[in-house]
Amino acid sequence: MHISNTQIHKVFELHMQKVHLGAMRSESPSQLPDQLTLSRQATEMQSIKQFIAGLTAVRENKVSDLRARIESGDYDTAEPEIAEAMFRAARQERLGV
Repeated sequence: MHISNTQIHKVFELHMQKVHLGAMRSESPSQLPDQLTLSRQATEMQSIKQFIAGLTAVRENKVSDLRARIESGDYDTAEPEIAEAMFRAARQERLGV
């Protein structure tokens, strides 16, 4: 009787599958790999966090529009209103509001 390498390989694979499946069935819960299951809310929060991380801190279209208006002289800075907003923000920050 002639036994080929292919037949030996098939028998070996079957044996390994049987051993592997038997080992998986006999493992206790503490020996199983850790699993993580996220709730729907956690998944949504993760998606939102990734979306926010992709946003740029500087709104380039707003900056370029303001730059063009300043250079052309069409932008009124309204210094008193800007100063008041800065003081209001500083007070809120100091009060922790």
